[in-house]
Amino acid sequence: MSPPPPLPVEVWRHIFSLLIRVPDAFRSDRLDPFSESRRADVYWTVAPSTRIAFLLVSKDWYSMVSELIHEHIHLTCSKQVVIFADRLEHSKTNDGVRALGSLTRRVDVQLHNLHPDDARHLARLLRCTPNLEIFINSNFYMSLTPSAQTILPATQTPPKSYKRFS
Repeated sequence: MSPPPPLPVEVWRHIFSLLIRVPDAFRSDRLDPFSESRRADVYWTVAPSTRIAFLLVSKDWYSMVSELIHEHIHLTCSKQVVIFADRLEHSKTNDGVRALGSLTRRVDVQLHNLHPDDARHLARLLRCTPNLEIFINSNFYMSLTPSAQTILPATQTPPKSYKRFS
């Protein structure tokens, strides 16, 4: 018996998107993009280890999954902010056509035990995301956390591109 024919890339991409994307993550159903975030907006349900495991299967899978992972970035520690900022800047300088930051449509920030450089690294990350539509800063309850309005001027990203900014 011969093996089945290979699936087209489009089919694989759709399968991966169902496994990796958070349902309704790109919905922006509010009229005011600066309104407070809801609990459902910041709750991350997809295990990062599951998404990362797909990267290790093959070069083809790595290419497809890497694009999907960078569409929605969820940051929970200072180290992640630095890693993603470096990764997005590096991809931007290597190949302007396939810069990973251009794929990013949503960034969720949920940092604890903040370091003074976090706002600077976050601004670096946001400068690499020209197509960013949704930015959620769920640290608004912490007094030492830089507010979203403090981070925005440092990014030089046009506010009109945002659908949600809280």
